[in-house]
Amino acid sequence: MTQAIANSTTAPEEEIRLWDTIPRMFETGVILIVLFLFSEALLSPLLASETKPDGNPILRIMWLPIYALVLGFAIWKAKTFAAICLRMPFLVALMAVTAASVLWSIDSGLTFRRAIAVVMTTGMGLHLANRYNWNEMLTLFGLIWFFLAALSFVIAIGMPTIGIEQEGDHIG
Repeated sequence: MTQAIANSTTAPEEEIRLWDTIPRMFETGVILIVLFLFSEALLSPLLASETKPDGNPILRIMWLPIYALVLGFAIWKAKTFAAICLRMPFLVALMAVTAASVLWSIDSGLTFRRAIAVVMTTGMGLHLANRYNWNEMLTLFGLIWFFLAALSFVIAIGMPTIGIEQEGDHIG
């Protein structure tokens, strides 16, 4: 618990340690890939249809390793993960309501998949908050946003039907 608090209240002059060891470098690379996938910047426009966005089985299967990774992070840092969850009872209650909503949903299969997605995304956020200090998180998000901006520019030029809004309120 003290490590989680120490990670969240670091001094601004603290050195960024994203790439100081091979395991940390690997973890950072994996987290950058996960953040890219969470953005849904490329795969959703290519694989999902507008009429049935949850219908493509490739998109559903693609998330299974990511969810396994989030569970692995939670098990790897189980003590601090549990301490963070104990400090945030309202977030845990919200996740419990999300999971329980399967019981009264009209489409329980879709609700179950979406509830898992919300819980796992929240779990990844808790791992990021526990593992990285503010400067490191800012660097991670800056790297992924820069990559997404560059990718958006390339797709707008190379595939304008996907990269440029064709209809609606934000044409162009």
